[in-house]
Amino acid sequence: MAHLACALKYEEDVVFKLLREELETNVMEVEGADQIQHFSHQHGLILSNEKLKKDELCDGCIRPISTPFYSCTQCNFFLHNKCVQLPKYKQHPLHPHPLTLSSAQSISSLGSLSCDACQRLNTGFIYVCLTCHLTFDLQCCSIPKTLKHEGHQHPLFLAVNSNRRRCHVCNFISDDKPCMFVCTYCDFTLGFECATLPLVASHKDDDHILKLTYSAEAHCEEYYCLICEKERDPKQWFYYCAECDFSAHSQCVLGKYPYIKFGSTFTDKFLHKHPFTFVPNTESSPPCDACGKTFNGVALECTQCKFNFHVNYDCLWRVRYLEVKNQHSIGEESIS
Repeated sequence: MAHLACALKYEEDVVFKLLREELETNVMEVEGADQIQHFSHQHGLILSNEKLKKDELCDGCIRPISTPFYSCTQCNFFLHNKCVQLPKYKQHPLHPHPLTLSSAQSISSLGSLSCDACQRLNTGFIYVCLTCHLTFDLQCCSIPKTLKHEGHQHPLFLAVNSNRRRCHVCNFISDDKPCMFVCTYCDFTLGFECATLPLVASHKDDDHILKLTYSAEAHCEEYYCLICEKERDPKQWFYYCAECDFSAHSQCVLGKYPYIKFGSTFTDKFLHKHPFTFVPNTESSPPCDACGKTFNGVALECTQCKFNFHVNYDCLWRVRYLEVKNQHSIGEESIS
């Protein structure tokens, strides 16, 4: 018998130990090959330069696929060529220890992890410290120590211990996000979530590319998001199409979970014998089968057993140790 926190800590230590051993022995064939075996996927991947018939997301960076890319002929898995060629090890000012390239699904029993810089949930590639168990997504790991951003006239410098600073774009205070960019010339502060917003984006409500915009439209007296139809704060960054005079909140354009690839699947043989699929849940969706509550957010769903649960560790452990839906046993191993 063990406390829940102790059991979680033990599982985390075991997972990272196994991951360390796996990464030390893993060999990945790249070097411009037309077919590769990548550590993040069980099947071989084939290089392609053909434009896809429908929009797909890269399973590494969770951004729209562009050529050239690698794809799996057996399942809906895609990787940019540049994501295949990411360095296996990296040193970044965010953390003093070396970081190792991995995937969220290979570390987490939930198939996803929160970045320790921006706190966004991610199902793609991450860089992990195998000593401290900290994880950083590709977007945060790609930012240099000194940032020259279009949204501010001065250079911004990384401040790792910046508690109680407020991001001037989204107004969040850095209690839970201690890494911020600060300006030494003025009082401007920028959090990682805003610093890594894509400069351009697209949305089904507008046929053109939307540009990240940093100041409010001069001709407007009132500011509204044309997606959610709610008022916008003119001081906050937004996405804009000048041709259509279309403006929208960044979260409305990108979604609340921009680095979750909904519809993607993963399997944890110690949790359940069937694959889980990432699905968006709303208050009108069926309640979580682990805690019985309705929720807005990310859920894991087993389509064969017709159950779903919150992507959090409380519900994960309920699913792991309890029978869900018609006395169906979820755990593959008995608890002694």
